[in-house]
Amino acid sequence: MFHQYVAAGERLRKLRLMQEKVPAELTLTPATLEKATPKYKGGILTLNKSFVIHGIPYDVWVYYIGVYQVMDKWFKSHNR
Repeated sequence: MFHQYVAAGERLRKLRLMQEKVPAELTLTPATLEKATPKYKGGILTLNKSFVIHGIPYDVWVYYIGVYQVMDKWFKSHNR
C-alpha cells in the first residue's frame, strides 16, 4: 500500500509541476469567433452559434482562483 501512495504522490507532483501531460479529449467546432458570453452545459462550452467546445469537465469549468471563475474570465477577456 505504501508504494501505491508513493506512486500517486509522484504523479501528482509531476502533474503540478507540469512535467507530465494529461491528454485532453476536446472536440472543437471552430468558426469565426464573435463577441459572446460563454455558456456551459453538460461538458459543452458554447461561445456563439458556430463556436463550440465539447469535453470540458464540470470541475474545470467551475474552478475558481480567488473570486474569479478562471475559464469564464479568460474567454470573456479574450473574446473581442
